[in-house]
Amino acid sequence: MRLVRNAGTDRTIDLLKPGLMPGGQIDLATGELSLFAFEELRPGLSRLARARLLLPPAGDPHGLTNVRSL
Repeated sequence: MRLVRNAGTDRTIDLLKPGLMPGGQIDLATGELSLFAFEELRPGLSRLARARLLLPPAGDPHGLTNVRSL
């Protein structure tokens, strides 16, 4: 495991892109989502067989710590 600063040349998106292979899958959980980053990932995501994204409820100050199982 390594910490990613998510700035400059140490960006999370640069680590995700190589893993977006046709037929693959990805599960993401985040407390915040950049629409610009999502747009940059979108071409790779469309090639995946499965993609799941977990976001906190809108306006929830607790973020993902307050997500309940369905």
